[in-house]
Amino acid sequence: MPDGGKRYISVSGLPIFDKTGNFVGYRGVGRHITERKRAEQALIESEARFRTFVDHATDTFMLHSEDGRVLDVNRNACESLGYSRTELVGATAALFDLEMDEATWRRNRERLKAGGIATLERRYCRKDGTVFPVEVRMREFCEHGQSRIICLSRDITERKRTAETFREMQAELTHANRAAAMGQVTASVTHELSQPITAVLCNAEAALNWLGTQSPNFEKAQQALASIVAEAKRGGEIISWIRSLIKKAPAPKESVDVNGAILDVITIARSELLKHDVSIQTDLAPGLPLVKGYRVQLQQVVLNLILNAIDAMNCVDLGGRELRISTAADASNRVVVAVRDTGPGLDVAIVDRLFEPFYTTKPDGTGMGLSICQSIIEAHGGRLWTGANEPRGAVFHFSLPSQQG
Repeated sequence: MPDGGKRYISVSGLPIFDKTGNFVGYRGVGRHITERKRAEQALIESEARFRTFVDHATDTFMLHSEDGRVLDVNRNACESLGYSRTELVGATAALFDLEMDEATWRRNRERLKAGGIATLERRYCRKDGTVFPVEVRMREFCEHGQSRIICLSRDITERKRTAETFREMQAELTHANRAAAMGQVTASVTHELSQPITAVLCNAEAALNWLGTQSPNFEKAQQALASIVAEAKRGGEIISWIRSLIKKAPAPKESVDVNGAILDVITIARSELLKHDVSIQTDLAPGLPLVKGYRVQLQQVVLNLILNAIDAMNCVDLGGRELRISTAADASNRVVVAVRDTGPGLDVAIVDRLFEPFYTTKPDGTGMGLSICQSIIEAHGGRLWTGANEPRGAVFHFSLPSQQG
């Protein structure tokens, strides 16, 4: 151009010959293609920028064909797995994914067709044999009429480690909370154990008397010995329950009779209820469906709610302290437990904060009891909530899915 700029021209033509066959020149067409060239250059630059962006991403990018073969990878894929681009392109995910085979790939493809994005956790293996967990997000799209699957993988080793640390801390707090609750009901434990011990002693003396006469009464002695066995078993059951409540590791999941679990807790808390002049009523629905879970953890929730109710009613005049525990099955066959007290009720200004860790209204409270209760119920697939009791006081509900549900 006169101003020094450039234009791009595409020229095509044919040679021209005269009648004698001599070449006389060309006849052709010139097309102005400057805009096309600029668009092509912009596309090249855009692709280069995108490649740079993908290569500098902290996640692993992989492009797969319909049959699962790797078509392209970014730099992070090579660095995190220890393979070169040449080694990865053309291979299948089975090269580095410990749980991948043809059947698994087909199942993943079906999931992609059912929804837009599939997210799953996998275990990748580096070239040196190191195994690490990843979160993979997969999406299918069409390119030039061919199905393509893009996979974005993120190393979640730190996330897993943090989650495990949090789980261990939560287990420690849960155990500490159980131990603190047991400390509050020590008198009840002592009372409950003293009863079978006293009964064993009395029956043993009776058996000795029946056998020590000139005409031993073996039938009466046998009855006394049978009573000793029964009371010893009862004492053993109490000790086993206490040991299971205060040990760190919970027993394996089992089918839990919620009504029976509640009655066990009431037995242990009876002395604390008497000490604070709290009357207790139960309205336990018969024929409740069983719940799958940790019996001791669910009993911990009930025990916490009972002790909280006792504390709440300390400011109420004697004779007006009533605790009512009820169970029922709702329309969804979920087991619903309610613990009602006749205390001053809950301040609406703090209701939303009740289940926050370390939030407490007690001068000597830790603020972890209700938070731990909520985490236990949610871990069982349930929900814990609160409300007002009529005519006064508070009610705490929790629901649990039944085995049939």
